[in-house]
Amino acid sequence: MDFTCRAFGEANAVFARLLKGEYAGLDSPEGAVLEDYLVFECCRAASEAGLAIQFHQGIRAGNWGGMEGCSPVPLIELLQTFRQARFDLSHAGYPYLREGAVLGKTFANVYLNMSWIHIISPQGARQDLQEWLRMVPYNKIIAFGDDLRHAEAVYGHLKMARWNFAIALAAMMEEGLLSDSTALDVARAAFRDNPAALYGAGG
Repeated sequence: MDFTCRAFGEANAVFARLLKGEYAGLDSPEGAVLEDYLVFECCRAASEAGLAIQFHQGIRAGNWGGMEGCSPVPLIELLQTFRQARFDLSHAGYPYLREGAVLGKTFANVYLNMSWIHIISPQGARQDLQEWLRMVPYNKIIAFGDDLRHAEAVYGHLKMARWNFAIALAAMMEEGLLSDSTALDVARAAFRDNPAALYGAGG
């Protein structure tokens, strides 16, 4: 995820070699050049079109996966370059949720998406949600989203997300940090208003 801006001429030279069958592949140094250029161009096009840009980050599905790309920090150059874009950090970089929170707090164009986190670690989801609500404007938090294959799994994840939000918000209410009405506002925003605004889905 450590994309960096590349000059057109540099990427074009790699693309010309690709057309000749002389491309070393995505994992090569020249592959990184081409990938970097294309990612920046995709983000530029999406930004100009008013589309949200989503990066899936954090733990990989299945066993034996590496940790490369988990942290959202390497995206900073993209976030700084496209300040008018809207970036959805899906899974919010789990297990680097605190790093994601810092980006959500300091970058106006970053939204934290709790997709999949409720399944990975319900306890972690509750704890991090409480920390996020102390750090990040709550209009930047997306309570639930999924890239699961089966409708039953999506529904189950939604039930878990609602339960985790209820527990986290209740704990903050007991501390006197939230009123009943504010807790309802937070939940309504996170489950409905924020994703609708992020993706232009209307009310």
